[in-house]
Amino acid sequence: MKLLHIVTWSFQYDEDYIVDVVIHNCVLEAWLYRKDYSVKMFLYGVKANDIGFDDFVYQVGHYIEENDCIKFYEDEYVDCE
Repeated sequence: MKLLHIVTWSFQYDEDYIVDVVIHNCVLEAWLYRKDYSVKMFLYGVKANDIGFDDFVYQVGHYIEENDCIKFYEDEYVDCE
């Protein structure tokens, strides 16, 4: 196996959700998941050279709100019985 250089920062989005910001191969990626669920949903990624880290994190928050990602996640992945 080969060691990969992947760095992840985790942010509490709300009481139930966490956003991971991952940098790998000079790409920033955003992943959304519920604390009590084992599915991560890819949101989007950009070249790290094209945006500052803080701007990326700020944009991810707006992306989640504008695209109703929480509702999509709940509908797609969470078993509502």
